[in-house]
Amino acid sequence: MKSSHRMLDRFLLHNSEWLDKKLFVPVSPAPQTAKGLQEKTFSESSERSKRQKTEGLHKTTSTEELSFATAMSLQGSGNPSAAKLLHEGL
Repeated sequence: MKSSHRMLDRFLLHNSEWLDKKLFVPVSPAPQTAKGLQEKTFSESSERSKRQKTEGLHKTTSTEELSFATAMSLQGSGNPSAAKLLHEGL
C-alpha cells in the first residue's frame, strides 16, 4: 500500500488485477495422531483387561466352540500335541 500512499481507492485501483483472481491454496490433510493411551497387545494386557476384551466371546460362544477354535489355533501355530490334548479333553 506504500505506492498508494495508504489510500484504499488507489490500492484497489493499482492492484485490482490480482485481487480479482481466484486464489487456490493447496490443503493437505493433517496427519492423524493417536491420542490417549496406546492400546497394548493381548499378551501384554493384564488379566482384568483380557477378561474385559473377551467378555463378548464367552457370553455369545459355547465352551465347545471356544475349545475347538483354540485347538485349531494351536494346530495352526505348530503345536499339534497341545491341540491333540485339548481335543482329548473334550
